[in-house]
Amino acid sequence: MTVLRRALPIIAGVLSLLGVGLVLYYIIGPSQYYMTGDCTDSLLWSQATYESGKLVSPDFHYAAVIPFGGNLIFLPFIAIFGYGITAQICGLALFAVLLFAAIVYLARGLGYKWYTAGAMLAVTVLVLSSSAKLREIMWEHIFYYNLGILFFVLGMGLAVRIFREGGFLDRDKKRVGDLVTLGILSVFAMIAATNGLQSLVCFILPVVGAMFAVIFLDGEIKLISKPALWALIAIGAVGIFTLVGLKLTDTVTGGVTAGYQDAYSTYSAMNEWTNNFLRIFTNWFSLLGVSVARNDPLMSEGSIVNILRIFLAIFLLIAPVVALCGYKSIRLRGVKMLLIGHFAVSAFIIFASVFGSLGNANWRLTPMLGTAVITTFAYAVDLISRKKVAARVGAFMLAFLILASVLSAAEIKGMEKGDEDRYDAHLITEQLEEKELEHGYATFWYSQIVTMLSEEHVKCRVIADGASTPIKRDYQSRDSWYEDIPGEDRYFLLLTAGENDAMRIWLKANAYRETERFEIKNEVSGAVYYVYVYSENIVTK
Repeated sequence: MTVLRRALPIIAGVLSLLGVGLVLYYIIGPSQYYMTGDCTDSLLWSQATYESGKLVSPDFHYAAVIPFGGNLIFLPFIAIFGYGITAQICGLALFAVLLFAAIVYLARGLGYKWYTAGAMLAVTVLVLSSSAKLREIMWEHIFYYNLGILFFVLGMGLAVRIFREGGFLDRDKKRVGDLVTLGILSVFAMIAATNGLQSLVCFILPVVGAMFAVIFLDGEIKLISKPALWALIAIGAVGIFTLVGLKLTDTVTGGVTAGYQDAYSTYSAMNEWTNNFLRIFTNWFSLLGVSVARNDPLMSEGSIVNILRIFLAIFLLIAPVVALCGYKSIRLRGVKMLLIGHFAVSAFIIFASVFGSLGNANWRLTPMLGTAVITTFAYAVDLISRKKVAARVGAFMLAFLILASVLSAAEIKGMEKGDEDRYDAHLITEQLEEKELEHGYATFWYSQIVTMLSEEHVKCRVIADGASTPIKRDYQSRDSWYEDIPGEDRYFLLLTAGENDAMRIWLKANAYRETERFEIKNEVSGAVYYVYVYSENIVTK
């Protein structure tokens, strides 16, 4: 046992370095070969912020309005490198480092030693890299889902320090540091509130709910007592600042709205609710990388990986429920707060998935998965600190989480940067640059990514999907992109095979304006892209 205890810091240190190193390796290396047009969103918003000098540009058509998010993280790199893959990778790496620091900050707030904090960090980031979709959501762009996890972890790190045993609530004489921590949490809540409903769901309401639970569910604190009063003061401060933030939203955003964002703040039809509920389970499994088709063999190398991931998915659903059943036995107040926070996040996401318009996509469960991993780790550590049987159960839980982390680590380690021929956007970008084409149009999935990969040497602007003519699209774009460029006599139009068929009549009618046409074929994927070059601007404004 003594040998094992001495080895624990070394094992945890190696694991933490493995987790941090592999995530950064993925961001810097393979990630760009898996990015899609969706991954450019925060970088585009940062460019709009930089060029307009405003948090939310009135001239940009946003998919979602997040004034305090990825746009600020990317901003220094936009200023240095401009809009492009270099700024994208630097911003994503910075986000990852911020999340690493927030997880360690939370772990230290729970009273963990450095090696336990390192283990929590590694397990969290590696489990959140278990599938291609998770890696996209977590490490290929900055949106509500991964930003929500960052806010939750940082907010809980502040909250557990305020509410921990022997601290702010229990001391007769309050320390300046406690009041400063409460002030930071309150201001943070105000800032986050301007991001809208998603920040409320992923951060503010779970944290406030956890703080309330300390008073009403924890028998150690009497309802009529000084600690309860100070807890209510802390909750009130966060609540008041949140309301101030909500009031400031229109001022901060300048009244700019986003159609895509608003579309998912609606109810779904009542006859869809049952299917929406059942879909949560398949989405949960697929999000963690489970991929099974009918008649796949149970006993095969691929099946073993699927079995482990199936058990991981079940484990992360059940473990917090078991912890809730044993709520009174949990030793650390901070772990209780994490548990309540996890169920608050889960309740809101499940409600929106079942009764709202979120049910069709597995990635919208990402914040719930993130809080499940962190809460399960914390509960396992709490069990280890108890008597023998509980300690053994906790050790088994921790071992299983580490096994799942190693599985993710092995998958990332096996990835290579690849080459431009294996990913269509790189091949398209390369050939457009070789043809010295600098301005043109494509639908969403290729326009923004080509512009980013080329570091804006090729400015490819977005047009409407499925249209019979090239029409500008008011989505992740600005009107000035479609104006005629003085002296430019080469505008290209990039189309997939299906889009080429949809525009066949228009293409034939405008053939007289063509100066060149060519095809781009990916020999690996078999995809073919058609490029038409025109002597004048061809977009319909």
